[in-house]
Amino acid sequence: AHPIAVNGTVIGGRAYVTGAGGVLQFCLIRPDVGGGQGTVVAISRELTPEETGPQSWAFDVPMAAKQGDLVGVYLPDDVSIPYDDVDTGNVLSVPGAVKLNSKVLWSLSKEKNKRAYSFGVVGYFDKE
Repeated sequence: AHPIAVNGTVIGGRAYVTGAGGVLQFCLIRPDVGGGQGTVVAISRELTPEETGPQSWAFDVPMAAKQGDLVGVYLPDDVSIPYDDVDTGNVLSVPGAVKLNSKVLWSLSKEKNKRAYSFGVVGYFDKE
């Protein structure tokens, strides 16, 4: 639940994987006005971790990110990405499949999910 700070172009993703096999996809979610839901505006191809440990992928198609977009990782298979829960993050869990242009709903409760997962994106971003 930490929005992208500035406009930019996302060209790849990184994740620390503790269980190889399966697939994952990075996505950008553009929150709707009012919060609580957003639209998937970009999604990577299916990426397969080939080993455990740090992994990096270049996207086939760059993703245009706008200030305020959220970065997500869709895990349809059993891919394990570790996290810490020492009040460093705020994760929005979205049930169900994630597809381009689909709406996703999340719960913005007053109690934050403190987890910080080991993934991120790389790209070219505008200066603040």
